[in-house]
Amino acid sequence: MADYTLKDGKGTKIRESGALEEAYVDIEIANLVQKTSDVSLASMFAEQAGSNEVRKVALYTIKDLFDSLSYYATLWVPATDMIPSQTDGASLIEVEYPVNDLTHKLMRFPGVDKDTSAEFDVIFPQGWVHNQSMKARLYWTAGGDADPGDEIHFILGAASYADGDPLDAAMGGTSADIYDSLQADDKMHIAQTQYSLVVGNIPSPNDLIHFKLTRDYDYGSPTMDVDCDVFGVLIQFLENRDTTGW
Repeated sequence: MADYTLKDGKGTKIRESGALEEAYVDIEIANLVQKTSDVSLASMFAEQAGSNEVRKVALYTIKDLFDSLSYYATLWVPATDMIPSQTDGASLIEVEYPVNDLTHKLMRFPGVDKDTSAEFDVIFPQGWVHNQSMKARLYWTAGGDADPGDEIHFILGAASYADGDPLDAAMGGTSADIYDSLQADDKMHIAQTQYSLVVGNIPSPNDLIHFKLTRDYDYGSPTMDVDCDVFGVLIQFLENRDTTGW
């Protein structure tokens, strides 16, 4: 027999069987979907053909299915939560845009001499699907006079550290590249990772995840040979509700 779940949360009546110690919701077959594979938010609302006969569906089955669904969540990491690397580090600065006296704290990555980096630590929610890759968006602007079309390149890497792991271990994993080109000075720019980021060291749900953001200062044709100011990074990851207490 096929497995079913609710469509659009529609039901007609909730009943309880004292003898079986179970609760049921009465639903029309037309308001059900058939679970033919792992259910995602995109697929769970397809209509199941069938009659309008009432069918019993145990409430705990619906709850278990909902708890196991994975969905995308995001985590914002502002420049103020980043630390300039001690070796070849970027720098945390404060910039005021003078017309309306708007002030931002930004991580400044120079455009001359060498690559520079900033780092940050994250503990993801317990429902983080830790064996899946993630993506990120970089919020940035030019930190000096640059020409429209000038190009930038950043690399974002990450590694996990569990209880007892050495903190100076190589990061490993697969870093993600971020490319963009300047539209104009004093404009917000939002660039997304070209490929997914894979966290190194085989992460577990409660690990500390260390990120390193590096500017490839001489990338591009034409290269943006002035400072690049970063507002922060928005990280997108998979999460589910299937969590347990400590």
